[in-house]
Amino acid sequence: MRTITGGLLVLGLTAASAQAATLDDDGTTGQEIVVTGRASPAPRAADDRYKPTPDASTLRSSAGPLETPQAVNIVPAQVIRDQRPRFLDDALANISGITQGNTLAATQDTVLKRGFGGNRDGSVMRNGMPLVQGRAFNAATQSVEVLKGPASLLYGIMDPGGVINTVAKKPLLDPHLAVALTGSAYAASRTGLEAMADLTGPIAGNLAGRLVLDHQDEDYWRNFGERRDTLIAPSLGWYGGDTQAVLWYEYRRFDTPFDRGTVLDPRTITPLAVPRRERLDDRNNRMFGDSHLVQLALDHRLGGTWAAHLAASFNSERYDAGQLRVTAVNTTRGTLTRRNDATVGSLSTDAYIQAYLDG
Repeated sequence: MRTITGGLLVLGLTAASAQAATLDDDGTTGQEIVVTGRASPAPRAADDRYKPTPDASTLRSSAGPLETPQAVNIVPAQVIRDQRPRFLDDALANISGITQGNTLAATQDTVLKRGFGGNRDGSVMRNGMPLVQGRAFNAATQSVEVLKGPASLLYGIMDPGGVINTVAKKPLLDPHLAVALTGSAYAASRTGLEAMADLTGPIAGNLAGRLVLDHQDEDYWRNFGERRDTLIAPSLGWYGGDTQAVLWYEYRRFDTPFDRGTVLDPRTITPLAVPRRERLDDRNNRMFGDSHLVQLALDHRLGGTWAAHLAASFNSERYDAGQLRVTAVNTTRGTLTRRNDATVGSLSTDAYIQAYLDG
């Protein structure tokens, strides 16, 4: 099965202003207009406050929260470190109006925003550009931002519930190294291990680099199955006086159980009376594949309060999935009827370009 989605060129003009009362020379009260452009000073350290300024890629502007009429909720980097969510719906657990949808046997992100949303509905972004890969949240994610309501039309044809924007970590000019090793155990025989490294710092002059590595290898919490996930995410950032450029690349290789969940008893339409850790499908029920994501963002100050932004993204994901489904249960005889339903060679791609002025 092959799914190809086309590219989209976004041209926009964004005006953002903050007003403060001042006194003119004649003693009357006037208004001082302060306009903030997108091109900001070179990042030396990450914005790790519990209330950071929304990333410019979410609203196409770097205006502060008090000057933004839209509803934007942020899960900042510090909260992500405190709570250590694994998937996108875990990271959004504290955001109102957000619920989990059908995650296709726990293999991809599906988030309902104010009741709207579905599998691969185009509402999950990376740095303000859409994704086709199943999982958007990983160790290279700096923060997650939710733009609620019909302002989602900033991203084109979209459900009015809103959009989710995952913001990637940027290279920093101050050296930083983080290493983590995590082990877990469940029901005695189910174990897991995760190793993560995050290294960033200057390369030469205004050029900075960053490398995020993450590998997870664990037994599935049910009676069989394994989950393996590997992420390699290098990035480069050049921070000149008036021009900034950031290049990201993410490679993910995954192998995860394709678990449709507990079978229902046809007599009572309630979960079958078997242990909840018992899977009635097959060991070949798994999804495995890889994804590639390349993004480039350029920002240039035009003079005064105006700045120009140009960004491009290419995303692809290939996977195979075994889906031996339970279609009927005979509780009297204690037998199952199953049907083989597999996905082989699925490929999704997306190319996206955006350009706008901010002033």
